[in-house]
Parts: sequence; structure tokens; C-alpha cells
Amino acid sequence: MIKKASFILTFIFTVNFLFGADILEQKIINMKKAYTIGDIIEYKLKIKTDGQKYKIEESQIKDIEIINRKDNIKRDILIIYRKYQLFNTNIKNLPDIILINDKGEKQTIKGLKINIKSVLSHKSNKMEDIIPPMKGLKTGYSPIPLIITVFIFLIILILIYLLYKKIKNRKKKIKTPEKIWEKKIDPLEYLKDRWAKIDINGYLKQGKEKELFYELSEILKTFLSIYYKKNYIDMTSKELINSFEKEPHSELSEDISKFLEQADLIKFAKKIPEKEEEIKYTESFFNKLIKYYEDIREKEKLINNIDHTG
Repeated sequence: MIKKASFILTFIFTVNFLFGADILEQKIINMKKAYTIGDIIEYKLKIKTDGQKYKIEESQIKDIEIINRKDNIKRDILIIYRKYQLFNTNIKNLPDIILINDKGEKQTIKGLKINIKSVLSHKSNKMEDIIPPMKGLKTGYSPIPLIITVFIFLIILILIYLLYKKIKNRKKKIKTPEKIWEKKIDPLEYLKDRWAKIDINGYLKQGKEKELFYELSEILKTFLSIYYKKNYIDMTSKELINSFEKEPHSELSEDISKFLEQADLIKFAKKIPEKEEEIKYTESFFNKLIKYYEDIREKEKLINNIDHTG
């Protein structure tokens, strides 16, 4: 008994946007009014790709087997060919074709509807006449692009890992600075000794302004750390000033702030120093710093002597 159902278009010329591709042709090559168990259906689909590449999949329908499959591209036109064999009379349509573009986006092209007769055709009235399903399905798409992509991805991962190891090893080589502010060091003697060893002219003649001000900043921060028993070494200039303003001798904060600002501009190449001015300014700042803390020490000695005599 033939099922009463209309056979939907087997040849379509329509414009459907498919990730930028158009369906040019969709048809059953060996079209019949109705099919039955064992019949072969040849299906053809043409798609304009506009240079895009697609991975092809298809929906699984029970009792329809693919016995031949070919996918080819000619002049930006993807030609999909399928040869199906029917094994059941309950089938209503061919499998859907699923296209997947490079971004992983999917587009489903619905399989064409077919009419099925409930009896075997005279050409295929024995089950042994039915062609076995195709085992080795072939496609016109090469796996090489995927292999290359995976290879490049692995190289990138290796490079990232090597960079990570290099940075990690470099950090290991950098010695953790001692907590110098916890040691018993005379801060004023430390400042005087380090300042006496600085050859400003020597640095400037060699064009090593940045190195000079890195060392001067380090001397200042270390001195303050020893004197106030606080880690000023790891602070930024702004953090140092904010913290120093809370110390007993905060009247020096303006001078220290000006020096650190000047040093940062030179260290980070935002200012080209004028040699004579820099020598005068730097000497003036450190001499003032030493004199200030010497005066404090003299006052402290005087107070201690009064306490002892009193």
C-alpha cells in the first residue's frame, strides 16, 4: 500500500544564507514516485562556499545506510554526493546534512522527504540483494589544516611554558633582600659612608644618569628603613612619602618628595638631566639630610646628658 504523501521538491534553486554560502542545488538524482526496502537513493547537494571551508556531518536515521559518499569542491562550489539504501518502510525523509564552518557554527540542511511503498520492489525482493553499508567513507576534505592548527597550538603552549620557566628561574636567582632595618646598624654612619663613596661626576661623565639615581634612591630608602625600623625599601616614591609624613621628622617630607620625584623622572627617562644642576641639587639634598639627622643626634645626646646629670 502506497502512503499518501506528496513528494516535496527534489530540485531547489534558492538563495539561503549559510555562513555566506548559497544552496545552489538540492535533488534526488534517481527520483521515483515511491521507494521501498532495498532501494538505492542518489542524493546531490551543491553549495556556493565563497572560499569558506566546512566540515560535513549528517544526522543519523535508523534503517537508512550510506553506501557511498563523495565531497568535492570545484571553483568555490561544494558538491555533496550521497548514495543511500533503505531498510525500513517507516522512513519519511533523507538524513539532514550539517555544515560546520571554521568558527564551529553549524547550519543544518534538511533532508528531502520521500514516499515509501510498504512492499519490496521487484528489483530487490531478497534481503541478500541489499548492498551492505559502506565501511570506509571518504571525504574530499584533507585533515592537514587541522593537523597544522594543532601543531601551531602545541608550539605556542611550549613557548609559553619555556617563558614561564625562564621568568621563574630568574626570580629564583634574585636574592631576597635582607631585612636591613632589623639589624643593629648606625643609620647616620651608614648614610655618611654610602654618600662619601658616590662619585657623581664619574656617573655623569659615563652617561649613567639612570644608574646614579637608582643608587641614590636606594641609599635614601635604606637609610630611612634603618632609622625608622620600617621597610621603606620596597615602597614606591608615593607610598614612601605618605608613610614618612607620619614619622616624627616629617618636616623633611617636602625635600624627600622633591628628590624622589626628580630621581623617578631621570630613572624612567622622562627627563634629561643637566649635569651641573643635578650635581648641585643632589649634593645639597644629601648634605642637608646628613646635617638634619646629625643635629637630631646632638640634641638627643644633650638631652641624655641633662637626664644623667640631673
